This record gives sequence, structure tokens and C-alpha cells, in this order.
Amino acid sequence: MRHGFIALFLVCALASEVNANDVSISFIGGVPHIQEEDDVTMASEYLRFRLFPHETSPLPDGISCQPDDEAEIPSTDPDDPRPWHCRLLRYRNGVRLEDPAWHLERYRELRAELTYTFRNQGEQPRTLEIGLPFDMPRPGDSGDLSGPSIEDEIEDFSTSLDGEEVPVTRYDLSVQEEEQLEGVRYNRLYSVTVSFEPGQERTLVHSYLGRVTTRSSGGGNSFVYLLRTGLGWAGPIGQVEIEFHLPDVGPCLLSSLPYTLVDGVIRVSLTDWEPQSDFTLEWETNGFMLGLNWEGWNVDYDNDGVVDSCQQLLAGPAEEHNEWAATVELAYGARQTEERLSTAESPTDLCDWADLFMNLVDEVEEWGNEEAAALLEQLRYHEDSRFPANIPAAFASCLERIRAGGGDE
Repeated sequence: MRHGFIALFLVCALASEVNANDVSISFIGGVPHIQEEDDVTMASEYLRFRLFPHETSPLPDGISCQPDDEAEIPSTDPDDPRPWHCRLLRYRNGVRLEDPAWHLERYRELRAELTYTFRNQGEQPRTLEIGLPFDMPRPGDSGDLSGPSIEDEIEDFSTSLDGEEVPVTRYDLSVQEEEQLEGVRYNRLYSVTVSFEPGQERTLVHSYLGRVTTRSSGGGNSFVYLLRTGLGWAGPIGQVEIEFHLPDVGPCLLSSLPYTLVDGVIRVSLTDWEPQSDFTLEWETNGFMLGLNWEGWNVDYDNDGVVDSCQQLLAGPAEEHNEWAATVELAYGARQTEERLSTAESPTDLCDWADLFMNLVDEVEEWGNEEAAALLEQLRYHEDSRFPANIPAAFASCLERIRAGGGDE
């Protein structure tokens, strides 16, 4: 395979780092360039991403916060190492509180673990510099930064070779050096030296914390992984497995590659694949879909705020009760029954309200974008196998009160 030119189309307003496959590199004038390999193949790659959502929590007993308190409170969850931070909650349901309350907050982060297995198919030993490239936002780029810039470290970055952690060399490219590159553009690269005997397989694993891009409207999310950098290795990629854990994924999403979605986990599986396309994923969160269809509700509110909103809803017109209930159920992936669709505050297809739909329609109608038209055909509503267990407790309580007399599950 040979690497080609890559054009990225991102529908987003915030900039975050763009990830890419491992590449073989050589140096021209001290600048790392992707080089083609005739003997070493990428036998397999397993890319695992796990998104930890933004969370808030009331202060537990024994924990106190002070003004300007920036101290981190370590996590006690072995599966979620993100620390907590103090946050002063000043608003509830858009209304300023007379008595602001301290809460704990931890930020939205993406854990990446990338496993690549390479095989030397040649008859001679080889020693390669293998690099993991990133396209990092630069200060002054259009849009806001949602992750580290070219001036920052990538958090918690580590690399192992055949199970042993190894040192890496970081290269940051200036604007002028980046302009020298042909094909894939990147401005940071983490490199490790790997030696192969004839027929030998070696496995590299990279892990780090990163970001996803969130559009300025608040709920649309974009993620891009450059798979086409794998075109530089000999032959097709034997096996590609991508696993993306999205705990708050809503029922409307788009993927550039064939996928399955079960229990909030997106899986892509490809065999003997020549990467002519990248992995692009766009989705809306459950809470954002609800906010689009019912103004004033959002899962980022604390439970008391949701309870207050429920009390106001139940005190209002009776016809709004079932309308709200059907809207919540669809936002969390319930089956699209005729009753829900006719009752909910939404068009026939909930996804027609999604930012994804609106952005693609604009691209097709304004610019005649054929790629956007193809994606528009793929956008569809997904039932969520976790429903109704995926509905937050405060929402579920309100639903239970509305559905007390029976109805759809």
C-alpha cells in the first residue's frame, strides 16, 4: 500500500487533537516524514476508545470546598481514574440561586488504547522508527480549544513494546516544517525504535487521555481517527478492530465505516483492509436530544433541579405530560412506536432534529456535497438495548409518575 493525500471534513466549532495510525518514518532535514515499507506489514490493529462523560455530584460527607479551591480530589473508582474538582453551582434550570451550593465535577475525557502488531515479511533484519502522529491545534486556530494544543503535553501518554514500557521521542513540527510534508499533515509525532528479525512480529501499544470535539451548540460530538496513514505499510491491514465506548450516546449517530451499536459500544471489524478512508464518528448525547425537543431540560442539572422541573411540568396542562414522557423515552432510545411518535414533541423521525441532520442538509443544499448526501442516507434512529435502565434516576422518577396509569415500556 502507499499513503495518499488526505482531506478531512469536520463539522465542528471546537478544535481537538486528531489521532492517526502508527507510521514508519525517516528524517529529511531533521523533519520526520512518513515513508513507505515494502517488507513490514501491519498485521492487525485494535483501537479501543472509552469516553468518560462530564459529571457533577453533591459534596459527600467529609469533603469541603473553599473559594478559588483548585485542589484535585482523587477518584475512588478503579475503572474511572479522573479526579474530581470543586464547582460552585450558581444556577438551576437557568435561574440564579440565592444560595449557591458547592458540588464536585469531573471533566469529559477520552481514554485511548491503541494496539498495533507488525510483521517483517522480508528476508533481512530491519530497524525502523515507528511514529504515532497527531494533528494538534495551534494557538490562534479558528474555534475554541477543547483539548491540549501544540504547546501542551498529551496527558498520561505511554508506549509499550511487546509488553515492556519503552521511552518515546516527541517531535513538534513548526508551521514551516509541517508545510514540507506530503500527504498526511501532522505537527506532533511520538517515535520509538523497533528492530525486527526476518518473520518476527512486534506489538506496540500506546495509551493516553484525549478529547472529542463538541460543537458550539452544546451536544453534537465529532471524533476523527486517521486510518489512511496505514497505507504506508506493505500489503493490506490483516485485521482492524475498533471499539468505542460511549455511555451517553443518543439514538442518532453517524459512522464513516460499517458498525454495530450494542449497549453504548460501537464496534467496527474489518479484514484484509486497505484503508482508503478514515474513521469519522459523529453523535448527539441523550441529554442534548432531550434539550432540542423540550426546552429547559438537561441531564447536566442536579437531581433537585430535575425534580423541580418535574413538579412544574405536572402542575401544567395535562396534555403536556405524555408529550414530555414520549420525548424523553425517544431521546434515550426507546422503540419508535406510532404512539410515541405521534405524542412526542418531535417530527416523525427524532433524528431530523439532530445537529448532524441539520449540518448535512446545509452541506447538500448549499454546496451540493456528495459525501454529505451519502452520510445523510446513513443517519438513522437506533433503539438502545439499555432502555429504560439508561434513563437518569430523576428523569425515571418523573416518568414513573406520568406513566403510573400504564403505557409503553
